Parts: sequence; structure tokens; C-alpha cells
Amino acid sequence: MSHRPFFSINIPVYNGEDYLEQALESCRYQTFQDFEIVLVDDCSTDRTVAISREFQKKLAQPLRILSHADNIGELASRLTGYQASRGRYIVSLDHDDFLRKDCLEQIHNLVVETHADMVLYNFSEQVDFELACKDFPFTSYERIAKKDLLSWYYSQYGSAMWYKAFKRELAPTVEECGEHDPTIFGDVLPTIVLFEKCQSPYYLGENLYFHRIYEESKFMSLTLAKRYQIRSYLNALLFERLQAYPLEERNVYQQSLREVALRNQVKLLKKGLRSSGSYTEKYLFLKQLGQSPYFQESVDYLDTMPIFHRYKKLVKLVAKHHYHLAIGYHWYARKIWKLRKQR
Repeated sequence: MSHRPFFSINIPVYNGEDYLEQALESCRYQTFQDFEIVLVDDCSTDRTVAISREFQKKLAQPLRILSHADNIGELASRLTGYQASRGRYIVSLDHDDFLRKDCLEQIHNLVVETHADMVLYNFSEQVDFELACKDFPFTSYERIAKKDLLSWYYSQYGSAMWYKAFKRELAPTVEECGEHDPTIFGDVLPTIVLFEKCQSPYYLGENLYFHRIYEESKFMSLTLAKRYQIRSYLNALLFERLQAYPLEERNVYQQSLREVALRNQVKLLKKGLRSSGSYTEKYLFLKQLGQSPYFQESVDYLDTMPIFHRYKKLVKLVAKHHYHLAIGYHWYARKIWKLRKQR
């Protein structure tokens, strides 16, 4: 019987020739060596596959290269890798990032001590891993209550799969993620599925992952209308996942999921008005937002959320289709705030 590694390191990649070798080297020199690498090439047109094959000769551990015939997106690549993984636990690594040399060892030690089925850990945007990028509301080696998972996910935008390790049995599947737009982020749906399935999530308070940042993300380079389309699509998915649960049967987790979706509707308003889009773009954005089937429910939900008190008037203006007034109100409020700050 072939050996089953403790970890599978999943690397989805498309045209990653600039940084892929650095990512692979960070795997090669891990202090914990019981792992395999599953690299999924999403129909790259550069030297990605050639670099991967060259690295196979250097690596003592298995490196399997899976190739898509067409470019079908990051989410599909992640799911392909999960399905092919043989390890007991799965760790995700984006092709332009890299792991701290003791990343696998630290996760392994926590799993052995706590029997966690999912591990959250911190990351850094500095190559020395000194500065943490997220403010986790947990202590290291703390078991996380499931009711707190989505609260944290919402407040910190914690959908990235690359700082979560989890049991192979929890790996999200194509069927669980459902149909999806290939242009949508590849992490949101798997994260929702993973949070639903895990039973013993733990936090590891170490910066184990280096995340490379760019001057402008792909998402922020999109037009305001496209960004709204994507965020609305994702928000609709949250609501749709709840339709399978009768209201009287919803547990704490499903109630939290509903709250995330409703609060996201309100945040859409704030982000849209603060964007650098033109007046016409903002008008069309507000019109789309006000016509959302979830927006009125979000208006009602605001009454239970004191944190969004300052946006209640804006939301209600949009709900009544006073789009021009909403834009003007927001501009005026920001001007007053700036004047107060100068005093």
C-alpha cells in the first residue's frame, strides 16, 4: 500500500512563471517533510508547466501536475486539487506566495495536540513574516465556536483558503459549491462549505504564510458596475444556501449566515458611494442595489445593528429610490466630517 502523506499542498496556477519557483522552494525546505504537492495548471500559456516539471526532479516528495484543457478559473482549479489530494490534511498555497519554513510543522503540532479538523493561521505581507496581517479575535491553540466563524469571516473578510488547513474529508466539492460564475473569487464558496462542515476549528497564532500584494487587485481594477455585479452575486449565494433550511430549523450558524448576507447589502452601499466611480456609475449602482430582492430585508435588519446607525438614512433613501438624494447626502456628510476633522 502506498504511503499516505500527512499534508497535501494544493497550488492552483495560471501563468505563474514569475513566482512559482519561489513557492515550490518554500515547500521543498519545510522542516516537516511528510507531504505531497498537487499543482493544478489552469491552461497556462507561459512556462508554468515546464518550471513544474523541472522542479519534480529536485523534490524528494511527490509533485503531481494536473492540467485543465481550458482556462476555467481559480475556483475550479482549487476544487480539482482538493479532489486529487491524498494527504490527511490539505494546505493551500497560491503560486505567487510562499510558506514559512516551519509552516507544516506548526500545523502538524497543533493537530496532534488538539485533533482539530480545521486550522486558521495568520499571514504576513513581509518576507520576514514579522508583521501579522489580520487581527484574529482568538488566542493561539483556542478552539473556535462555530457561531463565531462567520462573525469573524464577515468582519475580517476571512474567505481566503490559503490560511486554512483542513482534513481531506472536509474538502469542498463541485456539487457542494454549486454552479458558479468563473470570474467570481475562488475562495468564497469553498470557505462557506468548509465552515459548514468543520466540527473542531482551531486558531494557530503564527504568521505562517507570505501573501504577495499588488498595487491594484484584479477586483479593484474592475468598474463599479462589475464590482457590484460580483458582490451581489456572492451575496445572493449566501441567501440561496439558506433556502434549504426552514426558518424554525435554522441553527446559530445559519442565522449567522443570514446576518452576513444582510450586512453585506449595507456594506455594498457604503463601498459604492465611496468609490471613485463617476456620478452616472454611482447612480446606476444605487438603482441596481435598491432593486435587489434582499435590500428591503436589509433595511429592516439595520434596526438591530447599531454599528450601521450612520448609514440608516442612506439605506432608506436608496430603498425609496431617491438615488440622486442619496449621492448628495453622502457627499454632504463626508464634507462635514472632513471639516470637523480639521478643527
